[in-house]
Amino acid sequence: MLREIAFHSFYIPTVTLMFTLGYFLTLALNQILMITGAYRYIWHPTLFRIAFYIAISSALSLTVYH
Repeated sequence: MLREIAFHSFYIPTVTLMFTLGYFLTLALNQILMITGAYRYIWHPTLFRIAFYIAISSALSLTVYH
């Protein structure tokens, strides 16, 4: 996979796009967890959301640098 993506005259690192995609995936999965009521069983929802975002973004960026 490409390490950089050319957008007009800018070179955007692919990892930046993966972090953005990870953010939107985290938002979608966060809504699903809120609707199902899974946050009742999580001790600290804010820390869970941050860890969830980091895990998803890291998994996505591994597809670029694997």
